[in-house]
This record gives sequence, C-alpha cells and structure tokens, in this order.
Amino acid sequence: MKTIGILSVFLLALLMIGAGCTETPTEEPATAVPTTLAPTATETASPTTTPHIDQIPKEKSLAIQVEKDEIFADITVTFNGGDGQYLLDSLHVKTTLSDGQVIEEELGINRGDEIKFDGTKDEDRIEVTAYFVDGTSYRVYDKYVPFR
Repeated sequence: MKTIGILSVFLLALLMIGAGCTETPTEEPATAVPTTLAPTATETASPTTTPHIDQIPKEKSLAIQVEKDEIFADITVTFNGGDGQYLLDSLHVKTTLSDGQVIEEELGINRGDEIKFDGTKDEDRIEVTAYFVDGTSYRVYDKYVPFR
C-alpha cells in the first residue's frame, strides 16, 4: 500500500511539472497595417494595379466573355452561364477606362445577357463580381482589355 501512495505522489508531481511546461505564450497585439484609399474622382486609376480573380468553387463557376471592337473600341461584356448560374443573385461590372473614368453597371443573370461600354483606344480594365444567393461574392473576371 505504501508503494501505491508513493507512486501516486510521484505521478502527481510529474503532472504538476508537466503542466508548467505546457503554458501557452501570450499573444502580442497585432500591429496596425496601413490602408490605401481607392482613387477619388479627381485622381486617375493606376494602370499598374494587378488584376485579381478569386478562386471559385466549381459549383459556382461562371463564363464571362469580354470583347473590344477593333474599330470603335466599344466593349461588350456577355454572361454565358456556367455551373453557378442558378445560384446567382447579381453580376456587377466595373469598367476603368485608360483616361481614369470609372463606369459601373449591373449585368443580367440570364445566359446571353450583355452590356456595352464606350471604351478607349487604349487599354481598359474590366472587373466582374458575382453575388450569390447564399451571400458569398467572387471576382470572376478581372483583365485589361487592349485596343488592337
């Protein structure tokens, strides 16, 4: 009996020592990250901004087609459906022209819906953001469209 008591005390001492070694370090406060503001109406958009497309789940994938007229520089954005077309709530198109003008419009969510913009005879940027009925949103298209 006496050995069981000694072993219990020894085991308890080991557990107490081990508990002191597993203490989690305290977190240091996060440092503030400087934010950048979007260009104002008097500023021009920077053509050096890198386009970014979000990683979209396959069940929400969409097909967007963008064409720029080779003579008049008109830009046509067309929705061509996709796996996620029945989950869509809306499509938002933002066009940033090379002269700094920004035009934003809604694109229909039916296959074949399209909108047209007056582009420039330079490189214009087209961004399409999809908003889904479950509250998620993804940037599904973001490219510079050159004039040929």
